[in-house]
Amino acid sequence: MAGDPTDTSVASGEDVMVLSAVMALSGASFGKVQVTGSDSLVSLRCRLAEAGGFPSHLVRIVQDSTVLGDGGTIESLGLKDGCTVLVMLVAPSSEVITASQDGSARVWDTTDGSCCFSLSAGNGGGVHCAVLSRDGALAVTASADGMIRIWRLGDDSCLTLEGHGCAVSSLQLSADLSQVLSASDDSTVRLWRVEDGACLLTLQGDAHGMRSAIFCPAGNQVLGGGADGSLTLWCSKTGSCLRKFEGHRFAIHTVAFSPDGLKALSASDDRSAKIWHVESGSCLQVLTDPGDACGPVFSAVFSPDGLLMMTACFDRSARIFRVEDGASVHVLRGHSDAVIAVAFSPSGSLALTASDDRSCRLWAVADGALVHILQGHRGGVNSAVFSLDGERVVTASDDGEARLWSVGSGECFHVLKGHRKRLHCADFCR
Repeated sequence: MAGDPTDTSVASGEDVMVLSAVMALSGASFGKVQVTGSDSLVSLRCRLAEAGGFPSHLVRIVQDSTVLGDGGTIESLGLKDGCTVLVMLVAPSSEVITASQDGSARVWDTTDGSCCFSLSAGNGGGVHCAVLSRDGALAVTASADGMIRIWRLGDDSCLTLEGHGCAVSSLQLSADLSQVLSASDDSTVRLWRVEDGACLLTLQGDAHGMRSAIFCPAGNQVLGGGADGSLTLWCSKTGSCLRKFEGHRFAIHTVAFSPDGLKALSASDDRSAKIWHVESGSCLQVLTDPGDACGPVFSAVFSPDGLLMMTACFDRSARIFRVEDGASVHVLRGHSDAVIAVAFSPSGSLALTASDDRSCRLWAVADGALVHILQGHRGGVNSAVFSLDGERVVTASDDGEARLWSVGSGECFHVLKGHRKRLHCADFCR
């Protein structure tokens, strides 16, 4: 398919190079791949997965001891014909982390549902955000008082990052686990060094507060969305403002990059989601209900191949659009209250919706058919995400519980109990 970043065919008219694929840890060779310099890193990752017979979403490319994101091209890596590409596999997540209004975060073992660690924010108020590193060794939490804490789970040490003056609304670990990115109601986005907690950059955003901030796939840029509808791109090395994206009229809830880093996505209270061209700052698509009846858009995500995107809407629906032309593909209806969060499975074949109606739903992306209803929570569901292998889902609810579900059967196989108040989020190791 034209424009598909996961297309494994080699473009005609370009010089073809052959790269050797080697496992980074063992040094074992597992094949060769044919590529061109203009091929994306997403395409390279998919070809490497095909050569080794691995699931593509578990494959990572390693260069100079750094795990690379999907942004950029093969040419940008400086690879030549005959070069070796180092590959590592990310193990399917075995732990999840939950963040609660009770002032704590907890790390859970997904195999038996037991609590491995309870991380208290002290008198900092509710824990709004929590992330867990892919190796399960590092947890980062953020509280209502603006304090960020880095927990080294192996030795029970905790590093407190002070600087934000208000609640932190989003957190992200960099791909190499060396930095933490945070967005706060104090109108700033901050970049922190994991090793010692030093604040590397303070990026001034919307005066009314910053709702979301993320790294681009290559890690060299940061995108932040504000409460006044502002959307800003910064250089993550210098902190300089690269451009502002104009168009939203009200608060932006979430922002996202396409897998190749060339496009950005924003979801807003102005009843729209917008797709942006990162380099030029131009708006490529405005995605909304033709009748302007969908209400605020709470979340928006790209599919793993970057060809589709999905929105979570106040009007109790989720909507799947084609990125290329903004055409509506499916409207997913069935929830009886607002849809709060959405996610694509790692394979891109399933869509997941979480709602204030106390349930989640799994849908087939191909035809929009309902696959499973995940029922059991006694309060609204605030987050729902897939595991890296796509076989499990973890949900977080106002009832103070997280639940683990089998994607294949739709059955809940563990209820994670222990928090005393509502859960803001839950996630697997990333």
